[in-house]
Amino acid sequence: MRSMRTVLAMAIVLWIGAGAAHATTFLDTGFGTPRGGSTARSLAMGSTGISLRQGSDALILNPAALVPGLQGLQLDLTGTLLHTSEDRLVPLYDSFDSYVDDAVVALNRNVYGNAEGGAVWRLPSEHPMAIGVGFFNRYEFAYDYFEEARDPDSQSQPRDRIIEEREIAVEGSLWSVSAGYGAEIVPRVQFGLAGHRYFGEPKRTVAIVNYDTDSRESDTVEQSLGGWGWSVGAWGRASERIDLGVSFEGPFSVDGDYLHQQQTVTGTADTTTTTALSRSIDYPGALRFGFTYHPRNRLNANFAVEFERRFWESLDTPTASVFGDSLRLRDTWDLRVGLEHVFYNDLPLRLGFRYLENYADSESARSIYSVGMGYRLGRLGLDVTGMYARQTSRQPFLFDPSYGAFPAPGSDQRVEDSVTQVVFAASYGF
Repeated sequence: MRSMRTVLAMAIVLWIGAGAAHATTFLDTGFGTPRGGSTARSLAMGSTGISLRQGSDALILNPAALVPGLQGLQLDLTGTLLHTSEDRLVPLYDSFDSYVDDAVVALNRNVYGNAEGGAVWRLPSEHPMAIGVGFFNRYEFAYDYFEEARDPDSQSQPRDRIIEEREIAVEGSLWSVSAGYGAEIVPRVQFGLAGHRYFGEPKRTVAIVNYDTDSRESDTVEQSLGGWGWSVGAWGRASERIDLGVSFEGPFSVDGDYLHQQQTVTGTADTTTTTALSRSIDYPGALRFGFTYHPRNRLNANFAVEFERRFWESLDTPTASVFGDSLRLRDTWDLRVGLEHVFYNDLPLRLGFRYLENYADSESARSIYSVGMGYRLGRLGLDVTGMYARQTSRQPFLFDPSYGAFPAPGSDQRVEDSVTQVVFAASYGF
């Protein structure tokens, strides 16, 4: 006789199907996915921009890098398309209780879009100085999951009938409108500061429709967010070949109306419970630092290595997430490496790597690989970047997978997340 675990794994494969995931992984839905750079050049070079001038995203990476090398006004706009993939797997055993392989029980696929941009104006002054303004997606919440629970009993009639439909839908972002000022205070040393107005309205809905009981249960949380923040930074040219940068984004709080609604509909009976209050959510500060090396060769090249330390453990423990869940967080490192090589025809090739630890899982991290190119038509600059991100983690089932005589497996799911991203950007100088 086949073991119960074997039958269970096969049953799960047969009766669970899944839908879509957006720009984040499920692990990031508590506070959102921390975003890196916003310009195509920065993203192609591993989201660097702390020690290397990129564009308007200096407002969030290092406001001291706002001061451009040329006079005038520069506008930039970035559009992003993402294809996300989430595979959930459970162990599969043979009749002798020996591990065979991991069986896929859920597949999520979706496409998502985003746009950001800003402007930097170098002031007509004897001493280099600039001001900037921009809008940026700082933390991304969007995540969707859908599954059908089907009858695992091979003798049931009709066979493979749908018992339940289950869904998790998370939407929204924490945005910022940022404005800043940067100036050269002494030769080869620049200082900058920026202010941020944060805003957003994330929403999460968890719903279960049961066709056996003709019932629907839903749990919806909506949280309005609004608050102020700040950043300071410094940039300096240590030598002809080395640039250094450091910045600090202060911790901030966002608050707003919190609405929690639980609803159960059975036949014609409708039971709804609503909780409304005002609450505040804290986000940690972030220290960023790094260097850029300009090699001594005939063709222009830049090599940047930068780090970010985000202090999640400074928040109260356990920490209440945006949706009210209790989480235990860890401080995270974010390693960013970028290389740019400009050919004889002034066409740049950019390569990047980013390693981002997950704040909600001490054993999970995301590796992001990127490549990009740019082209100039007079004052118009066009850039394109491709990115691929990969993350593996262990997570419990999002819904109870047991049914009748088929109990839940005695293990978590192995979750493999990947995000393929294409970035298009345009900049124009006046």
